[in-house]
Amino acid sequence: MGHRCNLVLIEGGEQKIYYDHWAATRLDEVVYWGPDHVRQFCIQKDPISIEQISDDTWAEGGLILDFDEKSLLWFGGELIDNPLNTLTYLNILRTKWEGWGVSWAIEGQLDIVRYLSLPDSLIIGDGDEKTSEIGLPEVSSYDGA
Repeated sequence: MGHRCNLVLIEGGEQKIYYDHWAATRLDEVVYWGPDHVRQFCIQKDPISIEQISDDTWAEGGLILDFDEKSLLWFGGELIDNPLNTLTYLNILRTKWEGWGVSWAIEGQLDIVRYLSLPDSLIIGDGDEKTSEIGLPEVSSYDGA
C-alpha cells in the first residue's frame, strides 16, 4: 500500500519531478504553509524522470509548484473530502498564498500532466475513463466571487 504522489517544481524555466510513496494523504497540510515550505518538502523527496510519473490509477495526490508563474495546482489530502470543503480550503489557501494562483486539480493526475503539456497517454491506459466523465464540479475555476 501507499499514498503515492508526484511533486513538480518549476523555477527559472527548469522543471524537476519528485516522488513520495506516502505523502498524498497529507498534501493539504503541506500546502497550507506556503510556497517556501512546499519547495523544501519537495526537494527532500526522490527525483524521478517524466517516464516514471505515476499513472492515474496509482497517484492519490500531486502538485505543481510553479515559481515562474506563481501558480500552485494540486490534489490530495484527507481534509478535502467533498466539493464544499474543497472550495472552503482553496479560499483559505488563496488568502495565505497572496499573489499566487491556487487551483485544485479536479481531474487529478490528468490535470498535472496537462499543465506540463504532456500527453494524456503518459498516465492513462487504454481502458481507463477520465475522471471528468463522472460529473464532478469544476472546482479549479471557482474564483471566490
